[in-house]
Amino acid sequence: MSKLDAAEPYNWARALRDTDDDTVKLPLWEFPPEARLAVLHERRARFGIPTADDFDPEYH
Repeated sequence: MSKLDAAEPYNWARALRDTDDDTVKLPLWEFPPEARLAVLHERRARFGIPTADDFDPEYH
């Protein structure tokens, strides 16, 4: 019996780079744990880093 090769992990960074803004804006719990860093990176790349002016006290 031959040993099976391990599959390459899914490339979330590439997948998110090619998707629309609405997908990237989804809540983090909609993504698997291994995708969350790529989601956060893609949000920073597209929308910038949130500042104190972006904070909505009624939402938080």
